[in-house]
Formats: sequence, structure tokens, C-alpha cells
Amino acid sequence: IVQFSDITIETIVAGITSESAPHVYIIPYDHHSGTNTPYLNNGNSSHFGCIVGVDRSTDECWVAHGMSSELCIARLELFRKSNAQLERVDERFGEKQTRNKLQGVALLVCKSS
Repeated sequence: IVQFSDITIETIVAGITSESAPHVYIIPYDHHSGTNTPYLNNGNSSHFGCIVGVDRSTDECWVAHGMSSELCIARLELFRKSNAQLERVDERFGEKQTRNKLQGVALLVCKSS
């Protein structure tokens, strides 16, 4: 588990392109049901996405979201803001109205050698 604030476009690129220790970030955030883009909904629409690419010129992340075949493309800062305001866990995933333990963090998944 890493702090979301430590994730930058450069750390994402380094992980995706590393030959010796490739890694990706799985990020929790609220998503807008119509667009899958980051949303501020206190965790009521919380989902996970895997960052699979970036556009350095716009600071946008390409995120594979759940079962969707479409990528969610938005600025890293929007994902960060959405993650920071997570306060609940979607009732479909268990705990009702409890503090979301994933607020401010992300999961770093590395390939083991």
C-alpha cells in the first residue's frame, strides 16, 4: 500500500516501463456512473481502477475500470481528489457507512522475479 500523494506521472511511467521490476497502481476512487470519470460522492460510488497508461503532456491517466471495456481518461489530480474524499464503502461491498480504509492510499502491484 502506498500513499496516493506519492503517485506521480513519472512514478507511473517508471513502473509501466521497468524491465527489472514492472509494477502498476490500483487506485480506489468514486466514479461517475455515466462516464466512469472521477467523481466526488463520499465513497457512495467507490470503485477500483488499474492505471495502464499516461499522457505526459496533459497529466492524464488511462485507467482500466472494473469490467468496462472502455478506458477512463482523466487528469491524475482528479483521481487524487476523488480518492481523498472517500468516506464510505459502497454497501454492495460490505461495511455500511464506515470510514473507507482506502482514503488516501493506492495498491502497488509488482511482478515478482
